[in-house]
Amino acid sequence: MGSLEKLVPTLLNRFYPHLASVEEVRLLTARACFVCGFGWEGVFKYHADWAFDRVPFMEEVYQAVSESGIASTLYLGADGQLFHQFEGGLYSLQRMVAGKPPTISDGETVAVSLADLHAVLARVSFGPIEHHLRPVTRGLLERAHGYGLKAEAKVIEFADEYLRNSPVQIVHGDLHPGNILVNGDKAMFIDFDSAHTGNSFQEFVLAAFRLYGADCDSVMRFIEGCEMFPAQFGKQSILMGSLAVHGIMRRLVFILSERERGITSWVDDLENQRYLLSEAMRLAESAGL
Repeated sequence: MGSLEKLVPTLLNRFYPHLASVEEVRLLTARACFVCGFGWEGVFKYHADWAFDRVPFMEEVYQAVSESGIASTLYLGADGQLFHQFEGGLYSLQRMVAGKPPTISDGETVAVSLADLHAVLARVSFGPIEHHLRPVTRGLLERAHGYGLKAEAKVIEFADEYLRNSPVQIVHGDLHPGNILVNGDKAMFIDFDSAHTGNSFQEFVLAAFRLYGADCDSVMRFIEGCEMFPAQFGKQSILMGSLAVHGIMRRLVFILSERERGITSWVDDLENQRYLLSEAMRLAESAGL
């Protein structure tokens, strides 16, 4: 991929000629670029490599969430498509979403909107679709032991058993605060590249953990009222802590596995994931594990 900022005029002319001429183009990240035209504004996105094989699924996801009013929507190209391939890359143009990243005080708003999002995604029948990390992180317990994460592997045994025997549905897959925007009494969700068939309760836990960290009481309040808790695991807080550690460890093990293969694209995130894992372990400890 060349500079996305330089590619935008070409992409607009090729796939969105019906939009007005561009007034401003501004790079947001290496994979996202703000674009403003007369009467419209959006974000051009260069999608992750794993999205190429998921375009029909992603089209169904975006069509479902765009009707919900709580998620980003995509501009339709002149060819009637939402996603466009160009010189080896996959691109889309998303309508600009107004809002700010959530803070601790926005927890209730995020929780209510996330429940609404899961209700919408539950109606997406396409699947099953694996998490893009899944091929690298099968056998997570064994891989964790191999990286010397023995205490962490012990903690995720609860989550591992639960996830193997629990109901699944389509979930967002990457609910860090950067993919959530709060506007008034509503939270909006962006970037569904990591959507997959997964466990909605774990996504609730991970969203709460990324918002509150190791504050067990606040995380518990975030997920209060969620009826997916399996009674056979006893205390809800124990499973909650185990699921948080499991979700962070999955990402960490992926980065370590890729580094072993000589792929360093994710190494910059390694220390952050180690920190998040230590915080998740603190949460699990305060939850009784």
